[in-house]
Amino acid sequence: NFFVPLIARRVTMPDLLASLSSLATPNHLLGILAATLAMNFFGALYYGPLFGNLFYSMLKRFRGVTAVDKEHKKIRSLCYPMWVALVSSLFAALVLAISLMLLFNALKVRSYAEGASVTLLVWLIGRVLTVEESVWQGAPPKLMVLAAAKQLVASQLQSAIIFTAMTW
Repeated sequence: NFFVPLIARRVTMPDLLASLSSLATPNHLLGILAATLAMNFFGALYYGPLFGNLFYSMLKRFRGVTAVDKEHKKIRSLCYPMWVALVSSLFAALVLAISLMLLFNALKVRSYAEGASVTLLVWLIGRVLTVEESVWQGAPPKLMVLAAAKQLVASQLQSAIIFTAMTW
C-alpha cells in the first residue's frame, strides 16, 4: 500500500515552515516555475484543441446561452475577462506547485510513485470540495468530469516536474 509509509511520517507545521528556506534553491525555484507554466500550457491545450468545443458547448448550455444568442455578448457577460482567468490560473498553479514541493519535502518523498500518490490525495481533497460547490451551483456532471480529469492530469504533470526538480 502506497499510503501507509506516507501516513506513518509525521508532519507538523513547523516542519513545513522550516523546509521553506531550504527549498529556495535555483533548481527548486526553476521547478516551481516550470510546473506552473506546464500546468497552464496543458490547460490551454485541454480547453483549446483537445476538448475546447465540448467544454464550450457544455458551458453555454449551463450558462443558458441559446442558439438565438448569435453574438458572444451573453457568454462574455457571464465570464470573467481573459486576463482575470489567466492570472487566476497562474496563481492557482503556482500555489499548487509550491504546496506540492513543501509536502514532498516534509514527507520525504523518494520516488515518482510516492509523489504521484501524494498528489492524488491533494487532487482528491480538492475535487471533493469543488464537486460539492458545483452540485450546489447546478453544474452538469459532464462538465464536472471534464474539469476533474484536466486537474488530475495537470497535477500529476506538476508532480513529476516538482519531483525532478527536487532530485537534481
